[in-house]
Amino acid sequence: MSKEHFSIPEAQSSTLIPVDLLISIFSLVPTKSAARFRCVSKFWASIIRHRDFTELFLAKSFTRPRLFFALHYNRKLFLFSTPQLHNPDGNTDPLIATPYYKSFQEYFPSDTSTYTGLWTGLASWMEKKGYDPMGKQFKVLCMTTTHYGIRDNTHQVLTLGSGKRFWRPVQRKFQFVENRVISREICINGVLYFGAGTERSTTIVCFDVGSEKFSFINTNRDMMYSCYMGSLTLFNYKGRLAIHRKVDSYQKRLMFWVIEDAENHKWSKHIYELSPLEKDMISYSRFVGMTGTGELVWSLYREPANSVYLTFYNFESQTFTKVNVQGFEEFEEYEDDSIYIKTYVDYVENMKWLV
Repeated sequence: MSKEHFSIPEAQSSTLIPVDLLISIFSLVPTKSAARFRCVSKFWASIIRHRDFTELFLAKSFTRPRLFFALHYNRKLFLFSTPQLHNPDGNTDPLIATPYYKSFQEYFPSDTSTYTGLWTGLASWMEKKGYDPMGKQFKVLCMTTTHYGIRDNTHQVLTLGSGKRFWRPVQRKFQFVENRVISREICINGVLYFGAGTERSTTIVCFDVGSEKFSFINTNRDMMYSCYMGSLTLFNYKGRLAIHRKVDSYQKRLMFWVIEDAENHKWSKHIYELSPLEKDMISYSRFVGMTGTGELVWSLYREPANSVYLTFYNFESQTFTKVNVQGFEEFEEYEDDSIYIKTYVDYVENMKWLV
């Protein structure tokens, strides 16, 4: 990348620090530091806001993913992160979580998943966010439905970015409502997936963020039977959609399904037998997801601030590793049941501007 990309005035291009060197420096510093650099001068701000720089920053961030923690206490939200372990098998050193922000205001939504639900009378408003890697755009899918099918649901899309923003209606062929049995939505390679229910069955909705078109993947009878044994969770399995079944007190198996042929609704089933000790390590935990290096991750539902642990499962060695996470000591004085920590894997810092 060269300074000609930025149309830099001659007076500014004579700076003592070459533009290419500034770009290299900015791409290495944390996000908060790079954001503060915008205040140095309009020249620095033009570099940091430029699309070429944001793409470079994102590419480097993908090589150093992090674990992200959203801590809920007393209707406030606190954000933390820590470097993500690569091959944690046998690791005994604790992870140190550092804060992003002290806290958000009490009116900030306490649910930090990728959708927000608002109930008004008989209507339900749901928002789901996805990223189009081809068009390099973030979009929000908004679905408004009513209880008991009283009125047809509507779907709209909002593209995030600079300039004017407005909701556009999205054409759909089927009516569906969100299915809480299949939890979490996830965006993989530009396709947003989430569980939904139609009049006859439970299905996976596929929303192509680029083309803004819907399609569906049917679940099979085996998955629906497993719903009675525990909840199902969508996750990214090596770039493919997968469904994890919660490990409960009755089953000593780790079980999940991976999509093999979306067009023909074909899934492969994976089962791993667990020892009593391994089952106890995850049976009362929340399934977080799968890291880019291939480890499954669990965390406790509610955790004392001084006793936060993550459990990793390595497929190659077929071993579980429990890792302590420190950095939440300021919350130790509070009651355990008043603190809720939600964990996300493969968090990547991004300098793209949404407004």
